[in-house]
Amino acid sequence: MSISLKTLLGGLLSPRYGIIDHPPALNARLPRLLLSVALDTSSSMYGDPIAQVNKKLAELVPELSQDAVARDSMELQMVTFGGTVQVHPYVPVRDFSPPVLRAGGCTPMPEAMLFAMEETERRKVFLESIEISVLVPHYFLLTDGAATSPPDVIELAGEAIHQIEERGGGAFYAFVTNQGALDALQPLFPRKVQLLAGANLAKFFRIISASACSVSQTSVSPVSDLTPMIERQLLITHESERDA
Repeated sequence: MSISLKTLLGGLLSPRYGIIDHPPALNARLPRLLLSVALDTSSSMYGDPIAQVNKKLAELVPELSQDAVARDSMELQMVTFGGTVQVHPYVPVRDFSPPVLRAGGCTPMPEAMLFAMEETERRKVFLESIEISVLVPHYFLLTDGAATSPPDVIELAGEAIHQIEERGGGAFYAFVTNQGALDALQPLFPRKVQLLAGANLAKFFRIISASACSVSQTSVSPVSDLTPMIERQLLITHESERDA
């Protein structure tokens, strides 16, 4: 993706954005899965929503690590957007240390997705340059509101997402907690944007775990649509979700 986002978007990107290229200590015989998770940390997530996110984010790595293939083949990137965009670069999933997130600021979701795509493409190119095969990258987005970004940036993000999907370069799955956010986001995503009933954020992280483990089992690159599996997951009622 040939776009200089740091120039285009000025000071929006947090100084925590730091990239170190290194051959990760994973099983080189397994195709690498790049998993990018974008999380809304804007002021509307204050209170219980951000507490849910922190709780389930802390549980994500242990859940993914239970799958031997995922543990040995997956890299995780986290992008947060609340006022500014913070990119936590790709690391082997077993080495990911979740930060404690705090809510505040506006909702620069399109900028977050643009940075996520740029870094994913850069990481893919690097891995392939050292002869590590890469599966189709997967992106998961969670937000509770419409973007507060300028219209041209929203349009740019939507175009980039559609272009990457059309050429089979990535699979994007967006999740929202209310109908207004769904209506605002759907034009940006070729796949169906999913509504988390009752703002149950635990389901978002459960779906990430199930989806990533499913994709990591394959040795082929073509994109398969996880939407049917995701919708089945959304229909499942777990006793534990009553306390989520």
